Amino acid sequence: MSSIIRRVLDKLYPKGHEYTIVIFGEPWSGKTTLLYLLKLGEVIQTISSIGFNIETVDAPTTTNQSLKLTAWDIGGGCQSIFNTIRLLVPYLAKTDAIIWIVDASDTNKEYLIESVKALAQTLERVDPERDSAKKDYPILILANKQDLPNLVPLHDIREAFRKVLSGRSSCIFGTSLTRPLHKSGLPEAFGWLQFALENATVGRRTPAVQPTLPDQRDTLHLMKKIESWVARAESDDDPGRFITQFQSLSLPSWDHYTHIRIAFLLLTTYGRQKGELLIHKPQQLTD
Repeated sequence: MSSIIRRVLDKLYPKGHEYTIVIFGEPWSGKTTLLYLLKLGEVIQTISSIGFNIETVDAPTTTNQSLKLTAWDIGGGCQSIFNTIRLLVPYLAKTDAIIWIVDASDTNKEYLIESVKALAQTLERVDPERDSAKKDYPILILANKQDLPNLVPLHDIREAFRKVLSGRSSCIFGTSLTRPLHKSGLPEAFGWLQFALENATVGRRTPAVQPTLPDQRDTLHLMKKIESWVARAESDDDPGRFITQFQSLSLPSWDHYTHIRIAFLLLTTYGRQKGELLIHKPQQLTD
């Protein structure tokens, strides 16, 4: 059965197809709503999906260029997500990225724990099946339903997924699929995904060809990088919490963006003289 599915996928997604993604997560989190919001530009009434919904969509980004995707919305109806995971492996092994949706309005702690476990189990099954050239694939997590009251804080969701996402190309954004697209959080999320996919594509070039890395001084490259950082900053933790995480060595990730934001926050919080000292000797923050 698995080999048949793989052959079908090879025909659907021949070499040279741009990007394919799988949208997955707990039932009723907004997977099908997301797919048809991207396809039709409007919210439609949905029921819990059984099987697959597949659409080619132009996802909005923070740049002038939309992100063209073939998106698979995979649902298991009302059954447990764990019963669906084993059926997904052939599809996830072919995809360029995973979009994992979390219902941030569900304050039941067991829900978030189950979502984290389900993603961990999914990645454990999928990683060994992926081609060696496709090991580094982006994972975009959408903390959905941000328009509803009594939400699970975005910080708590990031902390819950931190261990599972460690060492992976990943980011978590808050979204509301009932708001207009430009206020939904989706342009920022897909702006990051666009940047991550482009980076992953560079890394997928065959070893026989010496890859041409982007010129770090190229204006377009710099603009895309800055736009992705701005998108992250808009949905990131507040400055006080960010500095506290820095002090306690509990930041969920460390990259150029994190480095720059730490330097900026230290300079604006403590002033130039003390800020410069703390950048070079951060241990004095706790002295």
